[in-house]
Amino acid sequence: MNPDIRDAGNEPAAGDALRDFQRLHLSRAYWLARAITLYADVCDTAAPVLGRRDWKETVARAGARLGPLSEEAGRRYRQRVQRGLHPGL
Repeated sequence: MNPDIRDAGNEPAAGDALRDFQRLHLSRAYWLARAITLYADVCDTAAPVLGRRDWKETVARAGARLGPLSEEAGRRYRQRVQRGLHPGL
């Protein structure tokens, strides 16, 4: 095996991506909120085409519950970035 390929993930600077991501609570909250928002938008768009009128109510209910959490995660994430800090630190 080519040593460059074999050792690519073992560089000291690379670290353990899974472990590093697990401690980044603010980053996870922000990106999960973004992903959920995108998924809800896709459901809203697809619901009429698929004949799923009940999705609109379900997405609206979920949005009401998750909206404030999403806004807070976004606010904290942007605040850390504006201060020049990585959101996970």
